Amino acid sequence: MLTPLAFAEFRAEEEQQGIGQNMACFSVKPSGDLVSIVVGKSSPRYRLQSDSVAPLAIITEQLVIRLRRHFAKQKDFKISCVGGLPLEHLFAEIDEHQRIRKAITDLEVCSK
Repeated sequence: MLTPLAFAEFRAEEEQQGIGQNMACFSVKPSGDLVSIVVGKSSPRYRLQSDSVAPLAIITEQLVIRLRRHFAKQKDFKISCVGGLPLEHLFAEIDEHQRIRKAITDLEVCSK
């Protein structure tokens, strides 16, 4: 069960909307990008997916914090990542950030 374990504050809303207990979807503001979390039915695994890296990082961080808090008393609890991280997307985001920062700096220099 995803919601009672990691995102308990959304349980009532989930039940009202009839959303399954093994999936949650979040819209991250201001972009509105979606991040979905799917919990394995037969094993304690979480799959996070999104079309964008930034909101994925936000939801992943929250999930890790909440899981660590929930399993704090279990000594054998660990979090791992199976499969590759989307590094090409991360590098693209970094390149875009650098491009925008340079454009801002250039505009500031031109306006003086």
